[in-house]
Amino acid sequence: MKNRLSYGLVAISVFLVLVPSINFALAADTVAPAPSATPKISTASTSGSGWFFCNGHRDSFSFSVMKGTIRADGWNYALTGYANYQAKLPTGTTTGQVNSMRIYRYKVDSIDGGKRAVIVGLAQTRIGQDVRNNWWFRITVRDMVNGQDSYMIQLWRPIGADHLGGWSFSGFDPSHPATLKLNSSPFYQAQGILKGGTNNIQP
Repeated sequence: MKNRLSYGLVAISVFLVLVPSINFALAADTVAPAPSATPKISTASTSGSGWFFCNGHRDSFSFSVMKGTIRADGWNYALTGYANYQAKLPTGTTTGQVNSMRIYRYKVDSIDGGKRAVIVGLAQTRIGQDVRNNWWFRITVRDMVNGQDSYMIQLWRPIGADHLGGWSFSGFDPSHPATLKLNSSPFYQAQGILKGGTNNIQP
């Protein structure tokens, strides 16, 4: 697995680099919900914490999302939760952090051998002393019967979808997902099979 990162103001190539080797099926973030009756209360919950190796880093994470309402597009909205991620060098030095500012929606699917959850929203990133807000994130986790749980995080910086790895903040209406404009490739991606910890996706 390999990662990719290039960041104009701070040299952070040790933190974020992009090249996936695990095939994760990504859920689209741009599907507009169809008109529906009153949304149903969701009973789904997704949580996890652990670590994995990625490009020589020991990356760690924790997240929890729950409640919310289910709309016709199959996503849960108006939920509660958080998501955190850290990339560390073998020396234990933290090179980058991601902390959710707001989670807009998440979705749970049954897959062969387990379940998959996708969580999307806005995050604050910290690389060294440089802190930036309003990065779009998408986290994809798998809770597998065989114990091979996995984690993936993708980030888009808020500079417009016409820029590599960017997304357009202006014009985005959380109540209408079709207004979300993402560049086709994320600015940063990290992923791996968990070496410690677990994911728990219910029901």
